[in-house]
Amino acid sequence: MKKLRNLWRDTGGVAAIEFALMTTAFFVTFLGVLDFGTYFVQDARLTQAISDKVNNTFKNRDAVDLTEAGIQTYIRQSTGTNATVTVTCNGGTSNTTCDNTLTSCKCLSSSGTFATAASCGTACTGTGYSSGAVSGYYVKINATHSFPGMILLKNSSISRAVTVRLK
Repeated sequence: MKKLRNLWRDTGGVAAIEFALMTTAFFVTFLGVLDFGTYFVQDARLTQAISDKVNNTFKNRDAVDLTEAGIQTYIRQSTGTNATVTVTCNGGTSNTTCDNTLTSCKCLSSSGTFATAASCGTACTGTGYSSGAVSGYYVKINATHSFPGMILLKNSSISRAVTVRLK
């Protein structure tokens, strides 16, 4: 019993125990910061890749490759991820190719919905359209990739979408 009491009062290993507890707390905090930092870097890469592709698409709008495969390849190479990309034209369903030669123009409302227009360049009238809105040919690019995370952001994903008017 006396040995047990002496062991309880012994302060010889207190510094080692305090060090172990503080080191554990430090590493958990460090991994959390690293997790968030990596997430924001991946988010910035995806945003930049889509921005670059949209700028290129607008600049070369008469002869641009609007295939999902072409845009997906560009975004995957730019971000270094296995991003999933969908391309839709004028609010249609996702397809493998948006036909850039046989375009039909639509009006884009403030809520993101499309309405058929008589022709390209005509005024969009009715509710939900901003003053001076003109019909055009729109391409929407959606990109998503999974982010595995280490501690806080486990199994989350990063998504970006942009709509650009080509005509």
